[in-house]
Amino acid sequence: PLDRSEYGTGAVDSVGYRVFWRIKDTNAINGQWSERTVQGAGTNHISDFVGEDKYFLPYETKVQAFNDKGFGPNSTVAEVYSAEALPVGVPQNVNTNTYNSTAIEVFWDPVPQTREDAGGIILGYQINYWNQEDDPSTASFIKYYGQVDYGLVIGLDVDVNMIIDVQVYNSA
Repeated sequence: PLDRSEYGTGAVDSVGYRVFWRIKDTNAINGQWSERTVQGAGTNHISDFVGEDKYFLPYETKVQAFNDKGFGPNSTVAEVYSAEALPVGVPQNVNTNTYNSTAIEVFWDPVPQTREDAGGIILGYQINYWNQEDDPSTASFIKYYGQVDYGLVIGLDVDVNMIIDVQVYNSA
């Protein structure tokens, strides 16, 4: 937000911002900007719905402040990404090995780090596990951060058959 000294001589409610954005496309340097005006000197963010199919895409943004005297200069252009979508890819070839009497190793083929599969940036994987005699809603889980293909589940009961699955997650 603008510093108080930059409000001008008018009322505080005469201060605001014009926020511009467009999808980043090197073939459309002079492409049309979308715009939204927000009132209020203390405003420091906005959000807008760009469409379900436009998840995790780079956008160019710039901001222009105004007060009762008129519009100020545009900021430099900054690159931001639209929100992530839930991942649609799933880990493949999930397998386990006995580690000891109360632990198992879990292996999988990771989800490709593509916009289409990951829906954004993969933050990690979650191993869900539960006793095969119990309802899946009783599952416990352990998270592993990063683009990994292995996890160790410890503290299991002795001589109990477990069901496991692995899921990928991002920030959505």
